[in-house]
Amino acid sequence: MFIHCRHCGDLVATDRATGLPPARCPRCAGALHAPAPPEPPVSVANLLRPRLEPAAPPSVTAAAPPPARPAGPTRQAPAPPLDDTPRAIPSFARSPAAAAPARARRWLWAAVVGLAMLLVLQGLLAERARLAAHPAWRPALESLCGVLPCALPPWREPAALVLLARDVRAEPEDPTRLQVTATFRNDARWPQAWPRLRLVLSDIDGHAIGSRVFTAQEYLGGAPPAPTLAPGATAHVGLTVAEPEPGAVSFAFELL
Repeated sequence: MFIHCRHCGDLVATDRATGLPPARCPRCAGALHAPAPPEPPVSVANLLRPRLEPAAPPSVTAAAPPPARPAGPTRQAPAPPLDDTPRAIPSFARSPAAAAPARARRWLWAAVVGLAMLLVLQGLLAERARLAAHPAWRPALESLCGVLPCALPPWREPAALVLLARDVRAEPEDPTRLQVTATFRNDARWPQAWPRLRLVLSDIDGHAIGSRVFTAQEYLGGAPPAPTLAPGATAHVGLTVAEPEPGAVSFAFELL
């Protein structure tokens, strides 16, 4: 007969004569319980006697634990890698409290962009007189002042004023008086302010004997027909000046 060791689960043989197991398990040296005494034989009279008390439920013996496995390194399966990719939350799953900060951030960025554009616009308006003198800024400022109530100073580019004709002659009635005529054209990209005219008279040795600067009202004989000289437009000069001293043989014009 064999019994299970309650410590290691091994089968232990009992004594054939007494039916008892040894005091300790030969494998794990654990103490062994003595087997339960045999039940007394049941007589026929006991079987025929009516049962007044319910029979006691049969005792349930605890199942012996499985035999211990030999100790050794165990190899575990590698855990799957974690996916750290952020998942976008659909709009229907977002709570109103979570959507409020996002809307507030959008309004904040819109306010920052609007204030930055307003600051740039104020800077352009404050420096428009200086920036309007540069060809790169002039078109943008003209478009801006076409929308906003602002004005730009007239364009000034004396190098774009081209003299087409010029002449200085003495009057037949009075040789001491000189008749000055000239024609110039505006070749600039934009309307230009009326220039000033400088006339220089020189003697035979090239020494200047007289010089004067004339305004537009003086060389036009009155107020200009327009505030500015349009691109491609021409203007005619007519002056009568007194010769500062005799001997003027050459002259020079300069548009300022």
